[in-house]
Amino acid sequence: MTESLIGRAVRYAVLAATLASLSFTLAGCGGRLDGTYIDDSGFMKYTFTGGKVQIQMPFGASTEMPYTVKNRKLMIKAPDGTVQEFPMDEQGCFQIPLAGRMCKVKS
Repeated sequence: MTESLIGRAVRYAVLAATLASLSFTLAGCGGRLDGTYIDDSGFMKYTFTGGKVQIQMPFGASTEMPYTVKNRKLMIKAPDGTVQEFPMDEQGCFQIPLAGRMCKVKS
């Protein structure tokens, strides 16, 4: 009897882990980001809302551009039509050249 309870607990744990990884995979394959992301130094700030990202740079400069998320990559479309791709990690953070790792600000 104890063995069947342990087996059942293991199966539930495996199922829970599978569902958690599946939900992350689906979010990483296509979706939207929401909220504010900053780098470790606080130098750069990206705010995501409604399919657009507001990028605030040092000295008060800012710009807004459309973005998508696909296959664990953040893709930002520049005003000239080029698309820049930034890899995302398991925590949902992404890498920006010069600024480094950008992670969501906890509210």
